[in-house]
Amino acid sequence: MKTSLYIFLIILVSFFLTGCDIPKSTQWYKEYPDEMNPRYKVCESSGEDSQDCKNAREACFELRQENTKVPDFN
Repeated sequence: MKTSLYIFLIILVSFFLTGCDIPKSTQWYKEYPDEMNPRYKVCESSGEDSQDCKNAREACFELRQENTKVPDFN
C-alpha cells in the first residue's frame, strides 16, 4: 500500500514539475529583446507552437513594425 502511494506521489509531482514553465507575455518579450531573440530562433527552428512561442513571435513582429519607415507618397 505504501509503495503504491509513493509511486502515485512521484508521478503526481513529476506532472506538476513539467508544467511549471509559465509563458512570458508579449509585452515582457518587447521589454527584454535580449531574451526574445534566442527564444524566437528556437521556436522558428523547432516549429514549436506553444503560447510562449506565439508571444515571442508577436513581440518580434511588433518590434519590427515599430521600427519600419512609413512610406511617403507625396
